[in-house]
Amino acid sequence: MFSTLLKTYSQNDPKINYIIGILQDQIIQTKKTEKKEFLKLLCIASIKPLSKHISRFLTIMQSCIAEENSMLFTFIANIYGEIVDKIINTNTSMSNNNSNLNNDNFLNTNLKNPNLILSEKEKENDNIDVNNLNTSYELFQGFCIYNMKQDSKANQICGSLCLTALIETCPNVLQPQYLKYLWENLVLFIDLPNYQAKSELLNSLISLIFAAENLFKPFATVTLYKILDYLTDNDWFKRKLALNVVYTLVIYCQEEIVSLKGHIIEFLKVLKSDKVCLFALLL
Repeated sequence: MFSTLLKTYSQNDPKINYIIGILQDQIIQTKKTEKKEFLKLLCIASIKPLSKHISRFLTIMQSCIAEENSMLFTFIANIYGEIVDKIINTNTSMSNNNSNLNNDNFLNTNLKNPNLILSEKEKENDNIDVNNLNTSYELFQGFCIYNMKQDSKANQICGSLCLTALIETCPNVLQPQYLKYLWENLVLFIDLPNYQAKSELLNSLISLIFAAENLFKPFATVTLYKILDYLTDNDWFKRKLALNVVYTLVIYCQEEIVSLKGHIIEFLKVLKSDKVCLFALLL
């Protein structure tokens, strides 16, 4: 019924704005169980005629993150991934516009002030080119990076989880300008001692290497240096993820890191890892 309603009024902006407004109110006001059901409706609403409302969907998700309910973090990331898939992967036209890529004002304008989105953006008919997939991609990417830059643990975790979903869902990340941008940000956050979502961050890095494969070679050496210390982290799960990063680099970027074979083996010996012999053979 909801899907039929959206398709019926997809070209009627006043009614669509009213419907999304009701959905937003329900998501904000309801408890966790009901909230999940209403969030699922965002996926149903992610049809091409409503692509111009992406910023509003992300604002609704941002309000859920602000509640800092850890039980919702993974669910939010899953919904985010489904929306990305429907908006990006169901369209085939591509463009090369990346003017907003490194513009912090772009992130702030679209996410820092939700009221700005709901008022000015909607009044301006969202001002988003529905056929420009890179513009849509940059909104999704900006949502992740914005949250990762916040001080709140909830924001950092959700931003990192959503970034993993974006990497695993959207082929746009393999465009050179986006791949480099995501890698630079991941390395930046990995270096921050007070970043509170390091495990989620390392997972994002693993996903990026898997997605990029040989395209990741220019970043392999620096990446390895950045995560070596995590091999001796006090947190066993971070050690495990760091080891998986190294293993993934060995698979796809062997030539780039072979000169660091000795460093890797020494770290693994300290860990008494059963992968010492395996890495020695691979390298």
